[in-house]
Amino acid sequence: MTTTTATLADLSIFEPATQEFINNNSDSYAIDDMLEFIQEHGEADFVKFYDDYIHYSEKLGYNGYEIIDAFVELMGGFDDIDKAAENYQGEYSTDARFAEDFYEQMGTDIPGDLVIDWEATYESSLRFDYGSANDHYFRTSF
Repeated sequence: MTTTTATLADLSIFEPATQEFINNNSDSYAIDDMLEFIQEHGEADFVKFYDDYIHYSEKLGYNGYEIIDAFVELMGGFDDIDKAAENYQGEYSTDARFAEDFYEQMGTDIPGDLVIDWEATYESSLRFDYGSANDHYFRTSF
């Protein structure tokens, strides 16, 4: 997360629930990170989901915050944030690369001389159950 310098004295601009959350958690979370989250997602989501956001981002380890941000973008909110890790498929530069890897991991035996339009394969079969944001792919049919 980026830095947005602020102090605990600046909290009067926030709703009481937001002020309370920040005051109660200022020893656990960086104030700048909390303020950035509020700026990006709003106070209601901050109070309701910030603990989960941190938990699931750190659970994913390397790139965890980026992955959770992509999931939230793809799903249109935080309601299913607890499902992000189990539905994460990986990072791919294109739908075609995702489709090819998907079928290879399934153990599909594809002859080397067969030409497959992986983009069309994604569009015709996988896009209904999988989606992506910022090159991170997730199963969306849960």
